[in-house]
Order: sequence, then structure tokens, then C-alpha cells
Amino acid sequence: MIPFIGLGTYIRALFLTILFIETCISFCLTIWSFMQKNLLPKMISPICAISALLLILPYSAYIFAEKEGVSVSGYNFVEKFLNLPAIAVILFAVIDAIIISALLIFFFMNIRNGISAFSVKESVDKLLTGICFSYENGMIKLINHRMDELSRIITGKEMTNALDFINSLKNRECQPGTEVLSCNDDIMLRLPDYSVWRFSVKRIGKMYEITAADTTDLYRVSEDLRLSNRELREMNERLLKYGENVDELTKSRERLETKYRIHAELGNALLATRLYLQNNDGNSDEIINIWRRIITALGVKNTEETEYDAISGLIEAAKAVGIRVMIAGEMPEKDQVKKLFTEATAEALTNAVKHADAKLFSISFTADLFSFTASFSNDGKKADKAFGEGGGLSALRKKTENLGGRMTVKTENDFTLTITVPK
Repeated sequence: MIPFIGLGTYIRALFLTILFIETCISFCLTIWSFMQKNLLPKMISPICAISALLLILPYSAYIFAEKEGVSVSGYNFVEKFLNLPAIAVILFAVIDAIIISALLIFFFMNIRNGISAFSVKESVDKLLTGICFSYENGMIKLINHRMDELSRIITGKEMTNALDFINSLKNRECQPGTEVLSCNDDIMLRLPDYSVWRFSVKRIGKMYEITAADTTDLYRVSEDLRLSNRELREMNERLLKYGENVDELTKSRERLETKYRIHAELGNALLATRLYLQNNDGNSDEIINIWRRIITALGVKNTEETEYDAISGLIEAAKAVGIRVMIAGEMPEKDQVKKLFTEATAEALTNAVKHADAKLFSISFTADLFSFTASFSNDGKKADKAFGEGGGLSALRKKTENLGGRMTVKTENDFTLTITVPK
């Protein structure tokens, strides 16, 4: 078989070049393999490097000796390698190349699937959120592409000092088209493309962490909510004003109805008095009581009248017909409750005079954390067992329930009417 040294010069040079490349790669893989945890690469890589070196050294020595005219005969080690069959050397080079290629693929896959400093940096650079870590003096330790891009847009230059960048934002030293929306704990900016970013600064030990998040959608929603709240406040103010107008209109209508009623009663009283004086027909005590009620009603103020003044008028009317009234507690300030309790006072007092022939009428106003209560009682005649609510009490119960309250009537001992409404 033809020895390797019997091949042509160019063929030997080609295979020696291949062996040299394999030697360099295998030495590099040997160094790399000792940085890995797997044991197999640590064993194969040195073998490939040493075997390739053992082949390349004697052939290189022979070529050098041939060039210089020096004989290498007498060196058994060198002669054995020089007389190896050419096919064996070529086969070894091919096998060594296959093994080295497999090691390269293994290390490439290990790098691709493993985590290293480069993979961490690559992942950070792909984030849509801007991230920067700096030392206490502002010198940057890590910054990703998004934060660097934001720095160029906002300040017009790269971020070289993190603290200087944050101070520029707080001092509103930004490029034209960039607007600082707020500088509280976090800094909000609107960029020229109308995107909104929030910058946060957090101290972690001896490092500063600066993050930038795109909050465009959140800011747009908060702005819409703020506008909606302002519209609701304006609408609420209009409704309150409308309610005040309605309340004033209701009071005016009630005053007008009172005037009409007094006018009608005055006419009836005049007619009854005239008949009594001309024909001596009628009950004088009843006519006098009618005039007392009219005089009491006319004595109550009809302008700027409060609900408590209305109760005072009822008390005066009760005194005119011989009923003593006792009041405990204070009338609530809430308008709707005042009106309801005033109507209840009138109804209970009317029933005490008309049906019970009472001499004492008691009113009690109480309140707790959740409700107002008014209680009305009299010392008149007990109600019949077949007692039923008339039109006045039924209407009063309906008004009470419309306000979310409840009304109870007790007839066992004294007649007692109790109304409770929520605050």
C-alpha cells in the first residue's frame, strides 16, 4: 500500500492542513469542554486534539527536513508514522473530523438551549419594556435596546448616566414633542407618537432599577373615566338644582292650597256666623272653635315657613280645642322626613280629636345610626276591635313605604302610631 509520504506534495499539504485545522478546533473544544458539566466531551476532546497532533508533528518534521535536505532516518518513531498507509491517515482525518463536528453540534445545542450571560442579555434586549440597572453614581451596568431607544427619543442622546437621565425627566428637559404629564412617585410622559410611558425608579441594595412601561391604553381609559366623572358631576349638580326647584314649587303649591282651604273655611265660618246671628240657628261653641282654627292658621307665617312651624300651628290649633300637646326630641332636618312627620302629626292629631276625644297628645322624635322614628299617642278612648285604617292612615302608610320606611298602629292600650324611615 502506498505510504502517506508517497503521495503527491499537494495532496499531503491538503491533508496536513486539514489535520492542523482539526488540531486547533479540538484544542479549543478541549478548553470549552472543561467549562461544561458533561463528562463525555471532557474525555473525547483531548483525545482528538492529541491524536491529531501526533500525526501532524512527524509529517511536518519530514516536510521540514525534506526542504532543508536533512535525513530523518534512524528515528523509529518518525519512520513508523511516515510509513503509515495513506488510506489510514485519510481515514483517521475523516473520523476525527466527524467527531469534532459532533462535538461542535453538541456545544452549539448546549449554548442554544442553556442559559448564559449572553442569553440573558439577548432576552432583556427583546423586552418591550425598558430596563436599566445602574450603580449609585449613575454608571450603567445593564440597559436594553428599548430603554436606549426611549432615551434617544426623549433627550436626543444615548443614556450614559441613569441618574442624569431621571433628573432630566423631572426637570422637563425633553425634546420638542415630548410632554411630561406628571412627576410624582412615577414619571409619566407622552412621546411624539402619542404613546404614554411610565418611568419608575427603585433602589435595590446599592443599585438603581429604572423601568419604562407603555401605559397608553391605561392612560386613555383613565382619561375617559375622568371625563365621564366630570360629566356625571355636572349632571348631578343639575339634578340637585332641579330637585331644589321642584321642592320650592311643591312648597309654593302647598301654601297656595292652604290659602284656598283657609279661604273656603273663612267663607263657611262667615256663613255659619251670619245664620246664627240672624236666626239663632247652630251651635255657638262649634262656630267659636271654627273661628279659633282660622285665626290660628292665619297667624302662622305663610312665607319662608319651615316644617317645624307647621307643627307649631297644629299645636296651637290643638290648644284651641282643649288638647295638651307634649313633644320629646327634635324633628329631623331631612326635608322629605320633615314633610312626612308633619303630615303624620296632622293625621294623628285629627284622629285624636275626631275619634278618641283625647285630652293629651304626645309626640316623640328619636333617631339612631340608620333611621328616624316618630311616635304619636293619645289618652283618648280605646279603638274598637274592628278598627281599620281609614283613608288618611292608608295614604300615610303608602307615603311611608315610598320612602322605604314602615308604619305600625297599636290599639291595645293607648292609641299609638309609629313611623320609622331610613336616614
